[in-house]
Order: sequence, then structure tokens, then C-alpha cells
Amino acid sequence: MIDNSYLTVMDIAPTLIEAANATYPQDDAIAPMLGESLLPLLAGESDRVHDDDYVTVFSHVGQSYLRQGNWKLVTTSSPFDESTFELYDVIADPGETRNLKDEMPEMYRHLIELWREQRWGLGILLPSDL
Repeated sequence: MIDNSYLTVMDIAPTLIEAANATYPQDDAIAPMLGESLLPLLAGESDRVHDDDYVTVFSHVGQSYLRQGNWKLVTTSSPFDESTFELYDVIADPGETRNLKDEMPEMYRHLIELWREQRWGLGILLPSDL
């Protein structure tokens, strides 16, 4: 069976912890775990791992993306420049061939603000922050 559910490598640890009936520390000594357990999907109790509000953020060597629901904000230009983010509907356009930045300015602005919020929360520093 092939399943097209969106998941990330960050979902592996919560899955293994739940399967082992263990708990993740809930104090300030360790960062909160990102990701969600895959067990409900694997057991057929759910048809998805993440709801449409779930946010994934990644940044490495000037390349960054944010994904929320069907929407993906991405830049691969280096050095990093926030103005080069592009917007894609990854369900309608899985090959990311049609940049919707100009056609959907409200969604673009919403995701840029979400990017800014999330990157600070994750400790992602940009050259302009230094």
C-alpha cells in the first residue's frame, strides 16, 4: 500500500517513544520534541500524521523552507535573502514549477510572518541577525 501522507524525519522519535510506552522529558533542560507519532496512521486510526496547521521549518547553508498544509515557502539562493522566498502549493504542483508568490500575496505574507516566528523559536540565526 502506498500512502501520500506528509511526514518528516522528526516524526520518528515520537513514534518510537510512543511505541516503547516511554515519555519525553517535559522540563526546561531539554528542547521540546518536534514531530508527531506515526502510530495512529500505521494502525489505521488516522488518515494523516499532521493537520493543516502543523509547521515544518528547515534552514541550512542559506537554503530554507517552511511548510504548512499544502503550502511551501522555499529559497535556495545563497547567501540567504528573505526576499527570494518562493511560494508553492505542493499538492497541486508537487514539482514546484509554478511560483505563486505574486498570485497569492496574502498567503505569501502569512507564511513569511510564520517563518520569522518559527525561525526565532528554533534558534535559526541569519547573517542579518549578527
